[in-house]
Amino acid sequence: MRATRLRRAIRRAGATLAGPRNVAIVLLMTTLLDQGIQAVRDLPPERQDMAGELLLRLAATAPQYELTAEQIEDLKLAIAQADRGEFASDQEVADTWKKFGQ
Repeated sequence: MRATRLRRAIRRAGATLAGPRNVAIVLLMTTLLDQGIQAVRDLPPERQDMAGELLLRLAATAPQYELTAEQIEDLKLAIAQADRGEFASDQEVADTWKKFGQ
């Protein structure tokens, strides 16, 4: 019964039982990463490509800086605002540049 569940999980992840490498990838993937990949699969192709590029860059480089929990929440908020089309007006951007001497 456990092997059947494993086979189903592997198929859901898009892998096969053709080799031990695929099994290891599925077994080592965290639940959060699995949920994230599942969510990305539902995005339009261009957003999927953006997520793929980000993951590849993340995997290819050693972490040099880690965001704090507060920064991560701010980033999530900013992405949600962008997804809703909530952007600063040209005047707001100009005022911000003036404020900081640009």
